[in-house]
Amino acid sequence: MSFENTADQFIFHAVRGSFMFEVGKEWKDETRFSKLVFIGKDISRTELETNLKQLLA
Repeated sequence: MSFENTADQFIFHAVRGSFMFEVGKEWKDETRFSKLVFIGKDISRTELETNLKQLLA
């Protein structure tokens, strides 16, 4: 994940009820981005997108 005004990358892991947030390497000259990856069975893309969009409001 990329946050404004920080030089480092951040990694967020979540498995069921367990969460971990850690500092990664520096971005340096790389193009910054944030990416979410969901791994699981029978994940409803529509429901997931709807719930994530509610967080942006």
